[in-house]
Amino acid sequence: MTESLFGRLYRFARSTEVDQRENFTTEALGAAIRAQPAPFFAALLEHGVIAESPKGTSVLVVTQEVVPGIGIIDLTVRVYRAGDLEREIWIEAK
Repeated sequence: MTESLFGRLYRFARSTEVDQRENFTTEALGAAIRAQPAPFFAALLEHGVIAESPKGTSVLVVTQEVVPGIGIIDLTVRVYRAGDLEREIWIEAK
């Protein structure tokens, strides 16, 4: 069963292993990007992180992702075009 957004916010806000604000912020940002990715990409474009905003693509947002040999990435945003991974953005919320 998939946990709801509010369930994840509540669970991570109560975490004692890491600063609760970091987890809450990560989950809230992930939810915002899932709901409407355009403002996120507009901010990346404005600050020169990406050269152009993706269009006609799908976006997958993953929070608290375990990456072997790296650790836990707070937020991963994957952009797909025609089913192929076009880019992957890792974000550490602090």
